[in-house]
Amino acid sequence: MSTAEGLRAQIKALTSEIKKHQARLEEMKSHLHALQEQLHAIPYPVLSLPPEIIAHIFEYTPVSGMNTWRRVAPTLFTQVCHTWREIAVTTPTLWSSFSIWIHERTGWRGLAHLAEMWFSRAGNVPLHVDVHGDMGWTQATGIPAFLAVLERYSPRIGHLRLGMATHDLAMLDTYSFNWQRLVSLKYSLTYEGRPTNSPRYKLFQTASSLRSVEFNSMLPSFFDLPWSNVDHFDGFSYSCRDALQIMEQLPNTTSFELVTSTYEDVRRTEPRPVEYTNVHKFVITEQGQPHPEAHILEFFTFPQLETLELGSEIDGDALSLFLTRSAAPLRRLVLTGGEVFNSLEVDVLKQVPSLVELELRSPTRWLYREFIFNEYPDRMGFLPKLEKLSISCALRDEITMDDLVGDVGAELMTRKKKLAQSGGWTLKALSLYVEVPDTMRYIYPERSLAVYKELREGGLEVSIRGRYTVVF
Repeated sequence: MSTAEGLRAQIKALTSEIKKHQARLEEMKSHLHALQEQLHAIPYPVLSLPPEIIAHIFEYTPVSGMNTWRRVAPTLFTQVCHTWREIAVTTPTLWSSFSIWIHERTGWRGLAHLAEMWFSRAGNVPLHVDVHGDMGWTQATGIPAFLAVLERYSPRIGHLRLGMATHDLAMLDTYSFNWQRLVSLKYSLTYEGRPTNSPRYKLFQTASSLRSVEFNSMLPSFFDLPWSNVDHFDGFSYSCRDALQIMEQLPNTTSFELVTSTYEDVRRTEPRPVEYTNVHKFVITEQGQPHPEAHILEFFTFPQLETLELGSEIDGDALSLFLTRSAAPLRRLVLTGGEVFNSLEVDVLKQVPSLVELELRSPTRWLYREFIFNEYPDRMGFLPKLEKLSISCALRDEITMDDLVGDVGAELMTRKKKLAQSGGWTLKALSLYVEVPDTMRYIYPERSLAVYKELREGGLEVSIRGRYTVVF
């Protein structure tokens, strides 16, 4: 057992040791403080930029959809430093886009607070709101409070994208939204097929400024909104009968982009075309094999059409009859080849001398050769107003990148030289493109690209690309 004198000696020695360590600790703290002061004195180039430049850089940061487990810009900017936080919070455009995905089971307890903060920081900038959710998300925790915030800020929403089931859309229909600034609307039906007996949704009745509408699977007749003001309609997954109904309901709409399905779509063998003078732009893609009876274009006549884009193949005779029937002042035409019809001939282009833009997608070798080697370089009256020419192919098409590079430039130069004296050379832009796998790269010697260099120097905008390769 230690004596009292021995214990006192140990305590004294330990106390002395503690004082030494405390002195060393104070010395280290002093050194740390000095280093921190030196660090703070070092200028950071990014912090020397004017706040408006930093804000502009922030605006280029992509904003992905939010959910319950991931933070995204611009909230991340507020966590870097005080300066960045002040800049982010006081830049309304950073908060103008709000995109979320809401899960049915977890909901989002703080969503109402987040939305209130987000929308308030956007100031008076028009809001872009994107709300998607699992089936039944409107019944999840915290959602009624969020919808109340959305209702309050609805007069400031300019662009709205919704993705949800009809049950959840019906819940939104019970709120009194005011869409006075809504310009574009997109609704995608998810988790279910199109309802056969749909109620008429009224939540967009107040959207008097609405100009663009995009629906996936849903018909315009399901929605009570000011259709007479809509300029553009984009729709997906329709039958031919649906398309006719859409055209009938939207007599003032000038631009249509439709994706129809030929599967189990009953069509007349000899359609009776309906004339629509309001249509200036028509983009159509028919999914599946070409319909055995009729292409959807055979049901329409558009005498004022300026843009026609065919995203799927069409029989040459059907297209020729449509062009003859419509006699439209067509300025832009997109033709897409396929595996069933090989009847598209260059003669169909003679029916549209008003063309300013022509895009050939996956053309057959016959159409390509007739166009490139015969009509365009040799006949000066063929497409006399053409300013933009684009030819694109897939890897397994008949036309390859070697064909495009070797043929097109030389034949264009032939036409240009023939028109040199008359001043009839109108072409301003050329695009050649081949869709290839990631691993493929195209490399051509300078002599193969010399004609394109000469065309570019002469004022032609030239682009030759593979998917991940810039050839020229």
